[in-house]
Amino acid sequence: MAGLSRQSDSIGDVVQRNLASGALVGAGAYVTGYVLTFLLTVVDGVETSGSVSTWKAVGWVFYAAHNARIEATASSDLGSRSETVDLFEQGVSGLGSTVPQFVYFLVPVVVLLGAGYVAYQRADTSRLETPQVAAVGATLVTGYIVLGLLGAFLFEASGDILGAELAVGPELATAVVIAGLVYPLVLGAVGAVLANAQDGGGKQAGAF
Repeated sequence: MAGLSRQSDSIGDVVQRNLASGALVGAGAYVTGYVLTFLLTVVDGVETSGSVSTWKAVGWVFYAAHNARIEATASSDLGSRSETVDLFEQGVSGLGSTVPQFVYFLVPVVVLLGAGYVAYQRADTSRLETPQVAAVGATLVTGYIVLGLLGAFLFEASGDILGAELAVGPELATAVVIAGLVYPLVLGAVGAVLANAQDGGGKQAGAF
């Protein structure tokens, strides 16, 4: 009978029960996505210029692959001016020269779908219906968004160019909302639902 009561669990109950595990898987997905992106840039022979560290430039690519904006801001005594940069067109030398550009965009999608699958496998999903299963996958967001916010600051590079201060990095709003929130929330949920479908409802059926 205890298994039957699980059907009445609210989405909030499911999220609370799986929050810690989801946060861990989400953080792991962020790190995995960054590492894979780094390896792709190595294959591409990506080069950076000036004082920009390679690991920061890879961070720009990683966020751009989430469709987050990369912003360049020039500040001087005359004021400041900001504009977004399309890294896959002009921002990083060598990007896409060997590895097709769409592969970079696939990295966060595939990793987060896989992370949703892992979150499902780690959770007690017996007797849960599809919305609750999706909520299990969506818990990835708790770990992903924290690192997404941190990375928006860590991956910013700055320096002096012709008397002006130039800062380049992920634009905060899209880094948090799109890369940190929307991607793990949606793809994590989809990954968990797909895992449940592949499981054939076996976890649910075994709850008696």
